[in-house]
Amino acid sequence: MADSKISALVELLTPQPADLLVVVDNTPATPVTKNVKLSSLSQAVYGALTFVGTGVDHNPTTTPVKLTDFDTVGGSKNVTADTVGDTLTVTRAGTYAIDFKITATANAANTYQFFVKVDNVQQNALPTSPEKGALLRESARGYIDLPLGTEVLDIWVSSDAAGGATLIPEVIAFSCERIGSI
Repeated sequence: MADSKISALVELLTPQPADLLVVVDNTPATPVTKNVKLSSLSQAVYGALTFVGTGVDHNPTTTPVKLTDFDTVGGSKNVTADTVGDTLTVTRAGTYAIDFKITATANAANTYQFFVKVDNVQQNALPTSPEKGALLRESARGYIDLPLGTEVLDIWVSSDAAGGATLIPEVIAFSCERIGSI
């Protein structure tokens, strides 16, 4: 068997996650032949939090406040979706697609801006445009590199009202999905 060509081996028609594949670890010094489990190659990483109902008034001001109404974990694999902390915590480094949607009762006179924080640092991953209206509908998709594989993500909102502006969520969806390696 050691002298067989790979193309001459019998084809495996029903691969299982525990099956091994032959790989070449192409290090700069000396390439080394190794094995890898099929399950290691197909590790999906995604998570979602949602809310449907009548939420609390977040009363955002020019100082951002965190959205905290999430009450349901959507599909989640290799991401910790936390409805208590209202966060998504990734478990693998990579490039992630971040999706966010909200429908909320709001002050028609005020402008609102939504964004994601990673480890409590504001990011520009969600290209939302400031929105005005008594019924606010916003949706955005952004991309962000998460190099550590342990980052905590959450959604924040601010308004142009220094004294606060009504923002009562009716529907919120927040999700992330790993789409590539860094």
